[in-house]
Amino acid sequence: MTYNVWFDDHFKEERYSVILQMMEESDADFICMQEVTAYFMTRLLACPHIRNTYFISGNHINGYGVLIASKYPSLFYESPFPTLQGRSFLICEPIDGVNNKPFAVGTVHLESGGPSGPVRIKQLKLAVEALSKVYDHVIMGDFNF
Repeated sequence: MTYNVWFDDHFKEERYSVILQMMEESDADFICMQEVTAYFMTRLLACPHIRNTYFISGNHINGYGVLIASKYPSLFYESPFPTLQGRSFLICEPIDGVNNKPFAVGTVHLESGGPSGPVRIKQLKLAVEALSKVYDHVIMGDFNF
């Protein structure tokens, strides 16, 4: 599952409640989120189902950022992107892989704005290159296409 939670305050409480409910009902193995704020992280970690079901990436959120929740014990890595908007690439590597094969999930929130197309292409290429050398993988996120 992947979802941009939208950092804006507009109907924030209502949106966050629905998003947390969707996360719980999805029973997804991996949940990737974009535009996560420190406040959303607080709400997420206050949800017993989320805390008891998922390993959370725990990367530092400055303003807003990306997050991965995994049902599998995992290692998480965050890598900076070429960006003017503070974007990064977050990787989740389940410790035992999936079906005993090295596997990774990555999430991105690619650069936004019309003239940022070349930057988005560069960011996506870097993400694919980082994962395809080692892992079977999937990349989820807000691609701003």
